[in-house]
Amino acid sequence: MLRFVQEADASRSVTRRVDDKEIPDAVPVGEYPVRRVHRGTCTEMKRQGFCIARETGSVQSVDADTGIAHPGNLVEVGDMVEMAMGKDDLCDRVPVSLEGSGENPCIHQDMTDDVGVAEEATAWNPPDRHGRIIRFSHPMSVMPSLIHECLAGLPELVEDVARKEGISPRIAARSVARGRLVIPANPNRHHRTCGIGEGCRVKVNVNVGTSGPLCDLALEEAKARAALENGADTLMDLSTGGDLRAIRRMLLSLDVPVGTVPVYEAVRRAGSAADVDADLLFSVIREHCRDGVDFLTLHCGVNRDVLSALRTDPRIMPVVSRGGAFHVAMMVQRDEENPLYEEFDYLLEILSEYGVVASLGDGMRPGCLQDAERHAKTVEYLTLGRLAGRALEAGVQRMIEGPGHVPLPQVPCNVQAIKELSNGAPLYLLGPIVTDLAPGYDHVVSAIGGAVAAMQGADFLCMVSPSEHLALPNVDDIVEGTRVARIAAHIGDISRHREGYRAARELQMAEARQKLDWNAMFSLALFGDHARRIHERDGESETCSMCGDLCAVKLVREIFRRKGE
Repeated sequence: MLRFVQEADASRSVTRRVDDKEIPDAVPVGEYPVRRVHRGTCTEMKRQGFCIARETGSVQSVDADTGIAHPGNLVEVGDMVEMAMGKDDLCDRVPVSLEGSGENPCIHQDMTDDVGVAEEATAWNPPDRHGRIIRFSHPMSVMPSLIHECLAGLPELVEDVARKEGISPRIAARSVARGRLVIPANPNRHHRTCGIGEGCRVKVNVNVGTSGPLCDLALEEAKARAALENGADTLMDLSTGGDLRAIRRMLLSLDVPVGTVPVYEAVRRAGSAADVDADLLFSVIREHCRDGVDFLTLHCGVNRDVLSALRTDPRIMPVVSRGGAFHVAMMVQRDEENPLYEEFDYLLEILSEYGVVASLGDGMRPGCLQDAERHAKTVEYLTLGRLAGRALEAGVQRMIEGPGHVPLPQVPCNVQAIKELSNGAPLYLLGPIVTDLAPGYDHVVSAIGGAVAAMQGADFLCMVSPSEHLALPNVDDIVEGTRVARIAAHIGDISRHREGYRAARELQMAEARQKLDWNAMFSLALFGDHARRIHERDGESETCSMCGDLCAVKLVREIFRRKGE
């Protein structure tokens, strides 16, 4: 198959989108009929043998025996139609740009009528010969996006993330195009880059923001800076009180990706959740995008199907997500569908226009362990999986949120279910909280669940502070919660990366401890300043004050030294 592609490339001078000798980007498309709709007239065209999708917007027929492309175009499929083949030998799901084509093309797959190429091979179809149906459909606005840029080349943004993560830029670009890596970076402002997802370190988000009775801009800035100093990769503004725009702009002035939850501000402007209509909600979303917000939590999966599940399979705590509760109130009191679900295509147009990442919110996350197996959560998972596919097909980056309070043995299956339903989209977790009995220590409980979730494939952990379920966090809570979340993320990294616990830094720490080299230990530690303060509080000594002159490490080291070993 690779020979066919290479020979066809040579015969037709097919330009590769990404200059990489290892992995071909123009590959066979398959043998299905092509359905073409032109000005209301529908005709079918049969494709014989293999075809190659080209950058020029044409599909070239290829002789199956010789691998030589025929000279004529078989069908126009838009400006950018190409199926990238990676090491897994599976054709990737890729968006199709409509620019430069008046035919409004899209690629059909069973679950959606929007743009994209399905990745799965059918049972009778070998992995390197994916049958596909290409058809022309209703008009759809697809703006240039990072996903499209990755199909056309290697964007500087992706190269920067690849350098930071120590991965191939080519592989990073493919992961972005497949929707398995997102880079929150609104073009309206500049800040340090942060890759979330496939091939990247597990990242940590820290929530800050005011509440109704506690509105102190200086305090929120101090909390945000404390989070960054202690390892936060991103910040989210959850403010519901005070001058919301001033707080947002303060956070956007920092050198970090920033997320928001637009429905919070919509409710404040309207006065109540029941008074929020689609126009107001989309207006706030557009305003946040225009201000430079990099990712938005959007509770698109809270729809009437979820409401039905809440009624037929009741929970002890029906809804604990604030955004989820707002949308439930909107639907019930207005007797309308969630506008973010009903008008999802319009939402995607806004996000595409501003290059903003959609964080598909977990409005139905369980609020206690007893609700972890109720239907509402699963119904939302299924909905978010479908919406994630539609977002990718429109060229919009997205990640999935979940899953709340979940018993530890259920964490792996929840992570794997979301990953499978969303085709490997980056997974953003609050917690999971794995016991309900430790208020005041929920940051520790969350770190336990988060480490297990990261080991199973979660990509992005949301910090839980010691004040979770109790109060608005202060600066000390933010510091403690961020550090514990950072530790959980590190444990996740070493449990799933190739080097694992044999990474150089882990080995160096072991050697430093053997030598009782305290300065080396403190420099290698995740939070060496804290370790140094504890060690020195009983005075400086060669060993720790726990063992003193009975230190096992020192004792055995001296025995071996005397023996000359």
